[in-house]
Amino acid sequence: MTTVFLFVFGIGLLAVAYHGHQVGEIPAGSAGWKPYRPSRSESPGAFYFFLTLYICAGLALLVWGVLVVAGLAPPLPLN
Repeated sequence: MTTVFLFVFGIGLLAVAYHGHQVGEIPAGSAGWKPYRPSRSESPGAFYFFLTLYICAGLALLVWGVLVVAGLAPPLPLN
């Protein structure tokens, strides 16, 4: 179950990063009451920062899931 959790969230983060790269706008939290979505044209620094963050987090979750399957990493303590 832990591995499925890691794979689903890892693939989800990579899907958000891919979609954001295609569209040129990525969700990155909120600024007050409205969502903050940096775009490639308006704020390229923030856009590429969050894109890199999503990619690294997604890959880390996928690698952790593979290591759990291989028996090299402890599973998540989900009760």
